[in-house]
Order: sequence, then C-alpha cells, then structure tokens
Amino acid sequence: MRIFDISRELFSAPIYPGDTKPDLQQKQAIKFGDDCNVSDIKMCLHNATHIDAPKHYIENGRDILALGINTFCGVCDVITFDDHITGEDISKKVPDDCERLIIRSNGKGRLTFYSLMDIVSTKIKLIGIDDISVAIEGAEKQIHKELLSNDIAVLEGLNLEKVPDGRYVLVCEPIKMAGADAAPCRAILMKDIVIY
Repeated sequence: MRIFDISRELFSAPIYPGDTKPDLQQKQAIKFGDDCNVSDIKMCLHNATHIDAPKHYIENGRDILALGINTFCGVCDVITFDDHITGEDISKKVPDDCERLIIRSNGKGRLTFYSLMDIVSTKIKLIGIDDISVAIEGAEKQIHKELLSNDIAVLEGLNLEKVPDGRYVLVCEPIKMAGADAAPCRAILMKDIVIY
C-alpha cells in the first residue's frame, strides 16, 4: 500500500487574504522548569488544509460536527485541470461514478459558474483542491453556497505535488468542533490497498 500525505503544514501554508495567521504560543516549557511543554494556538479555521461546513456561507447551515464522517473517507479521483473549470471539463474528465473529486490546478484553475450545474447533477459529494479556495475570485459566496447547499463538501488547501492523477482512497476527517464553520484536517490518499 502507498500512502500520500496531501495536507499542507499549518504554519507555512498560504493564507487567504484577511484570515488570521496561525500563531503557536508556548505556555509552559520544560527548559524553563515546568513539568511539561504546553502550547496554545490562535488561527483561522480556514488556514492550511481544511473542510468548509455549510455554516461557512449559509446562515443556518450545518456546522462541521453535523457532517457525516462517511463523506470524508472513500474512493476519490485526482484529476488535473489546467485552467478554470467549466461544465464541459467536468463532463469530459470526471468519471460518471466519481463521488469525491480532487482537483489539481497548480493555482491555475478553480470552479466557475459554468461547472456548477454539471457538478450538482453528478454523484459527487466532496470536492477538494490544491488552492486556498475552490471558487474563482469574485464568486466565492455564490459558488461555495451552491456546493454546500447541495451537500457537496469542500476540502481546500491540499498539496498534490507528488501525487499522480488516478483513483485513490481519501481520508480527510475534520476535527470534531461543535458550532464551527470549518475545521482543519489531515488529508491522505491511499493506493494499492491490500487487506489480509
């Protein structure tokens, strides 16, 4: 079995404009005579690799705790898109049985309005991307809201540099946080799984 870590390191990951930069603060330290090391963290829930909950763009939307864990564990397809993604791209490149779509864009492609109709009419229940947002600039609200209101989870901030296109098993469970509009996760892909 091969395992690919597709998460970004929290403190070095790009930050969405206006979001709080992660800050780790040591509260106790062995080197200063304390019994153990203890740290606090201050951060935006949308830093680095994270999952958006419907509450992110929908006033009474479900929080991260209300999302089913099965959404974040299962077969996925990693597919490269070289430009902003249209409906034609979805129908041509995405397999009919795709339930979790992981987009490799290298910062060149995000979802457009023209891809939404094709996406919501498929079996897709999760979309991930190797960018700080899944939506084109200027359409963040509309695109996120359409995906989240159709129960399509949004996974952002992935690192796909060492992962070839193909079919994998994705595991990206969000941290359990009641009331949260997003949560960090450790995202991994698995290939050639053998169960004894």
